[in-house]
Amino acid sequence: MRPGGTPGLPTGYHVRRVIRVEDSRMWSNYAGRRNEIRRLRGEDLPLPRPEPQAKTDELARGEQTEAQLCASLAPLVTAAAKARAKDIAMASARTLKSAMAAMDAAEEARDPGSVVEANIFQAAAMLSYWCRELDVGLDLEAELALDSIKRAMYRTMAKPLGEATIAKGGFLNQQEYIELLQPPKKGGAAAAKGSKKGGRKENGSR
Repeated sequence: MRPGGTPGLPTGYHVRRVIRVEDSRMWSNYAGRRNEIRRLRGEDLPLPRPEPQAKTDELARGEQTEAQLCASLAPLVTAAAKARAKDIAMASARTLKSAMAAMDAAEEARDPGSVVEANIFQAAAMLSYWCRELDVGLDLEAELALDSIKRAMYRTMAKPLGEATIAKGGFLNQQEYIELLQPPKKGGAAAAKGSKKGGRKENGSR
């Protein structure tokens, strides 16, 4: 019998006859065994508590609120999320390192002006920023293991460009790009300050 089959499932029942089956010997055996189990359990009670104590007991008795339970579990969830974030960041670092190695081995014609390589370095700098900001626990620059030339390019170009892009929340325009990479003029502020002092002195002499 199955749904949709023939004749299908029954839709109701009618009681035709009730037969009482009584076996005093079987009932006596059952009652005796039940009483024996009660006696044995009585000797062992109270049951020993689990070690360590089950954390669900307080919740089951209503002594711990949901908010308290969430607060106690929060550090565990945070630690698990941080560990997962570190794993993802390390995998990303390996991908970026592999891409950098591939660009080193590629011919100049495949990446004219090192545009692709520069974007890879900037992506690495942006990932490094978020690893520090979110306290992931990974030194991405160390994971990349850059040589001295690549490290200088990373720190002087990719890192400031990547962090400025994050701060802006979008791509930098050409003027912002130039201003960011333009080295500051030496003695600019001091020269301006000196000219103001000289102006005041000249006014005083008049």
